[in-house]
Amino acid sequence: MREIREVVIIGSGPAGCTAALYTARAQLRPLLFGSSIFVGGSLTTTTEVENFPGFPEGVDGPVLMENMRAQAEKFGAEMIDDDIVEVDLTGDIKFLTDSSGTVHRAKAVIIATGSGYRKLGLPNEDELSGRGVSWCATCDGLFFRDRDIVVVAAATPPWRKLPSSPASPAPSP
Repeated sequence: MREIREVVIIGSGPAGCTAALYTARAQLRPLLFGSSIFVGGSLTTTTEVENFPGFPEGVDGPVLMENMRAQAEKFGAEMIDDDIVEVDLTGDIKFLTDSSGTVHRAKAVIIATGSGYRKLGLPNEDELSGRGVSWCATCDGLFFRDRDIVVVAAATPPWRKLPSSPASPAPSP
């Protein structure tokens, strides 16, 4: 049976690579699992990241993720581009099964799988992505300043139009 790791990290995006970096620097010998298909998280699909500290001119998403991965590996993090398909988090030792059926054991598991876009299924939604249709308010909000927008979220009623500027105060009686 495989050795018991101090920590296994699931997810190879910014959070997973940051966890790998810090646990490696703490000499915990982390093992990070990225997806077998989508290594590096959502940032690998972004051509220009302008809101990441340390890059005043912006940075290409895939370049940023390659650098984050290399930095974690420099300090001893081990990376496997494979999917974890089953976990058992009960008990002191956690069991993780990868897509080939190999069982990995760890004292701690960090789940850093990120999030996915929840598309609405509207006509032309894919074609309009990056051309007015956005999934990241903090990333893209600047581009829509002083414009009318529609925000759709899990808790938002469908198609609620938000004003582009603060509402005028009510007239005095």
